[in-house]
Amino acid sequence: MQRLRQKKEIAVAKAEADRQSNDARINSEREIAIKNNELDMQKAELQKNADSKRAEADAAYEIQKEEQRKTIEVTAANANIAKEERLVLLKQREAETMEKSLDAQVKKKRKLRN
Repeated sequence: MQRLRQKKEIAVAKAEADRQSNDARINSEREIAIKNNELDMQKAELQKNADSKRAEADAAYEIQKEEQRKTIEVTAANANIAKEERLVLLKQREAETMEKSLDAQVKKKRKLRN
């Protein structure tokens, strides 16, 4: 009888130890799951921040690119205007030279008639 009671006590003690071990394992797995979840959330937040910074940098790049394109267009337009102005001046000088030449020819013909 004593032996039966000892076996029963051993079985109860073993069952309690198994329960405590199982509880410890479950608690450990729960803590690991919580920590993994926290880690995943932190990673997601860091990725969100990185994506946001990348989007800001991309937008800034596009703005700068557009500003440079506008600057190039303005510079090209100004160069074309300056070229046209030089052509107008050249045509004016050519016209003045032609006028002087024609005036000289008219004066020469008048002089020859007189």
